[in-house]
Amino acid sequence: MYNYEELKPKLFSEEGFKLIESVRRNIAAVTKERDFFLMEEATHGIVGSNWEAMSAVDFLKEQRNFYEISGQDCEGQHRTFKILK
Repeated sequence: MYNYEELKPKLFSEEGFKLIESVRRNIAAVTKERDFFLMEEATHGIVGSNWEAMSAVDFLKEQRNFYEISGQDCEGQHRTFKILK
């Protein structure tokens, strides 16, 4: 089961930084013409653990780059986020 707090320490490494930057680039590409994105768009094309990619999105959310607008019962890949302007 996905647990952000367990995965978060892995983000504080060179590989974790690269993962965060890949996710950030995906989000920037998707939000050029709209102010929201899906988890699956943010993690699209990233090789490796889906949970680690999701943790990179949650890390950026924690940094207040955007907020989640999907409900608690939403499937992980369909979680939806809105960019803060």
